[in-house]
This record gives sequence, structure tokens and C-alpha cells, in this order.
Amino acid sequence: MEQRHLTPLEYGLKVRTSKAGLLVTARNKMYNTKNILLSENLSSSDFSLRSLSTSTPDIQRNLYLEFIKQLDLKQVYDHENKSFSEDFLIAQDVNFEVIKSFLEQDIYGELDISKNTKIDRKSMLINYIEAREKELNHWDVLVYNSYTKDNIKNQTRALAQENFEDHFIRIMDGGGRITRPWEEAFGLTSEQYETADQEKKKNNIKQTARFFRNNRTKPLLILKLFDIYSLTNNAEGKNEKNLKYTNIPAFSISFPKSKNESLVSYTCNTVYLEQLFGEDDSEEDEQDKG
Repeated sequence: MEQRHLTPLEYGLKVRTSKAGLLVTARNKMYNTKNILLSENLSSSDFSLRSLSTSTPDIQRNLYLEFIKQLDLKQVYDHENKSFSEDFLIAQDVNFEVIKSFLEQDIYGELDISKNTKIDRKSMLINYIEAREKELNHWDVLVYNSYTKDNIKNQTRALAQENFEDHFIRIMDGGGRITRPWEEAFGLTSEQYETADQEKKKNNIKQTARFFRNNRTKPLLILKLFDIYSLTNNAEGKNEKNLKYTNIPAFSISFPKSKNESLVSYTCNTVYLEQLFGEDDSEEDEQDKG
């Protein structure tokens, strides 16, 4: 929480419930919490980089391009707009081993790699997909068109100054999600999309990818290039965007539900529940979508 410059009111928290009946804290301090069942793994969730490297973006970008050359890319249908997307291409039923070889390369930011006993999210991801190999034996790969066409602009993200470090950018803070919720609908069949859309409307959530993941049968690997802007206050106290980096590669993964997932009880605060079950519509999201 301190690293992200957040207050307790802004920080999503979950604590595993004790099987022995021990309370997380005193009952009078738990009025803004709820007990829910969550999967012990990434099933029906997403994996996104927490940081993007600014020290070796050219090397990483070449690794992405070599991987993309192996793919049989085709137009992808945009269910929401009822037309083929102008921004994305898709390769379907890509073999597990091809995906694994890509994910094992040096394509991670500093916060995703183990340092001084910190969590190694790269190893966590590889171990997870290996454990689910039979379920994840075929993948869809969504590629943003700026990888394949010179006249397509990269997607953009604008982040506060505190997100920029010497050799990397903290991408998960301040509206820097790699994948927008509607992008996780790509690759779904018409029936899968309609079911997910009805579930979303029934739950009265305007913008979330949770139902797309729940109805997906194959994982979706999403590849993008970003132009990164820094947000600073000008003399009038208004936000000003300044281009800081171009052609920064990034990936994320939308996982389908596992048939073998085990559920665990957690006590969560309201901030965590909002983060889990529905992303707020933001101005940045709407600009990207256009």
C-alpha cells in the first residue's frame, strides 16, 4: 500500500479465513467486509504485468515480433460493434508449447521478476500454465495492429510521475491496466458472448471482463505496443500529458475457468470487492475504446 502511495480507503485487501475459526480482526472492525469464496489459482482471472521495462524495450519488442511471425493471424470479430475489428488481429488454437516458449523469455518488467526473495510472478505464471496444460493446450492470441501495420498508432497510457522508476514503469497503478475489459471478449463465439453479455446486464455491471472469462473455453494472450505519457500539473494546476516512451511492448492473459479449481474462503474489504467484481467506467477507458 505504501509503495503504491495509497490510503487504506483506496487499498483492496483480502485475508484467508482460518479453518480453526480464528477471526481476522475484532468483529467491530469488520463492518466493511464480506466473506467470499475465491479460487486458489488464476482460474477465471487475468495475468497482467505489474511493470514495463524501459531499459531493454527494443530487445523485448524483437522477441514479441519473432513470436508474432509464427502466428496465423486473421481478422477478429468485434461482437459489441458487430463488425470486424480495425485494431486487432487474432490467431486461434495456438499450441501450448508455442505459448510457453514465448512466456519463458525475458519479456517481464522488474516487478514481475524475483529479487531478494520477493514473489517471482514469472515463475508463478509458468508453473500455473504447466499445471493446467491439459486444460490450456490451445490458446487464442490477440495482437494489436501496430505490430503489423505502420499506419496504426499504438495504444496510449498516461501515468503519474510516481509510476516512473529508473528502469521500469509501474503499469498497474493509476489507470494503467494493459487490457481493457471489452478486449477480453475477442475470440469468444457468438453464443459465448451473448451469454456473458446477459450475465453482465443481469448483475448491473457496466464494465467488467469477469463474465467474458467465465464463458471462455481457451485462454487469450493479448499483445500490445504502448506510447507512455507522464502526467504533470501545469502552472494552472491542470493535468498535462507529456510523451515519455514509445513502442513499449506489453502482454496480458485472460484465463478461462478451470474445471478443477479449489475454492477458499476469504474476508475482503469493500475496495477489494469493487476491484474484483466490477471496474468503474473511466475517461481513459472510453478514450481508448474510441
